[in-house]
Amino acid sequence: MIHFAFDAIGTSWRIDIDQELSSEKTDSLFRLIKERIEIFEQNYSRFRSDSLVGKISKEIGDFKMPDDAEKLFATYHDIYKR
Repeated sequence: MIHFAFDAIGTSWRIDIDQELSSEKTDSLFRLIKERIEIFEQNYSRFRSDSLVGKISKEIGDFKMPDDAEKLFATYHDIYKR
C-alpha cells in the first residue's frame, strides 16, 4: 500500500493507494497530485494574493474562469440546495 500525506489548501491530506506501484510511478503520481493542487490554489485560493479569486475580489471587470469552474460551481450549488 502506498501512502501520501501532506498539507495543502488549508488542511491535511492522506491518500492511500491499495496497489503496488513502481517508485517511478509513485513519484509521478505524487507530482501530478501536487501540480493539480497548485493549479487549484492559483485559481481558487482566497488566501493567495496572486490567485484568480484574489484578483476578482480586488478588481472590477470581466474574468475568464478556468475550464473546471462550471462543473465545480454546479457541484457547490447542488450541495447548497440539499
